[in-house]
Amino acid sequence: MRFSRMIVISLLLVLTLIVSLGACSSDNDDSSDGDTPDGDDPDGDDPDGDDPDGDDPDGDDPDGDDPDGDDPDGDDPDGDDPDIHPHWQVGWQDFFPDENESAVYRSTPYGGEAEDLQTHLEYDVEYEGGTWTRIVIGEPEPDHTGVAIYINETAPWVVEVKGVASYNKDGSGFTESFDTPITFRLDTALDVETVYDGEISMFGGDPMDVTYAVTVTDFNADVTVPYGTLSGCMEVKIAVSGEFLGDDLVVTIYAHPEHRIVSWTDPPGFMSLELVEGWK
Repeated sequence: MRFSRMIVISLLLVLTLIVSLGACSSDNDDSSDGDTPDGDDPDGDDPDGDDPDGDDPDGDDPDGDDPDGDDPDGDDPDGDDPDIHPHWQVGWQDFFPDENESAVYRSTPYGGEAEDLQTHLEYDVEYEGGTWTRIVIGEPEPDHTGVAIYINETAPWVVEVKGVASYNKDGSGFTESFDTPITFRLDTALDVETVYDGEISMFGGDPMDVTYAVTVTDFNADVTVPYGTLSGCMEVKIAVSGEFLGDDLVVTIYAHPEHRIVSWTDPPGFMSLELVEGWK
């Protein structure tokens, strides 16, 4: 049985320019080129005088609202919007479609043929004594093919996972749940591994130890799926280990700023899921 969870660009480089001015003559304080006769551009990198502070020598931030270059789209110039991923510049709420939206994913099962499954989200669903968001892939009910994943978005880029129910047309399936929901942070920097330990129960049985080691390995990956080739994807790798698995498992998830999850290897109940038709 296998279980995983989605759904995390580099360290910001801060450049400080210090210019020391020496004693100059009263009429021509600056360079021999005559670029800055007032002596306010000793390095000659601001001949037009439109960057007197020296914080935009390349001229790519004329308004001065992103001198560090860490918000090129201008959607979080102060860096204080928790909804914006600190390293990917994508809004967290963009990942949660309206309840009337849906997409189609191609599922590849274990030992069966690929099938295209309608996918949507349901909000405020009662499950095991709580209220959850349910990710519905296909038809998660007996004698049908589908998976239901129960999560909560406790804060931007933080996901709490409660359980999974998986079904197949041949009558097989499984359920997995956490007595204490396990919480994943997806706002980490590149190549930083975060380890989460928990206990998982299968088919309502006794809890078993499980460990998830989550690492964001790319913020600008190119991914080709049936929908097409998509650029600028976040790549997340999750190493899953525990007594219920046997062999350790490495799950890979690709998420796109506009199309949300576009590829998922070893999701619950399937070998893979790939985007076929976008959310609409």
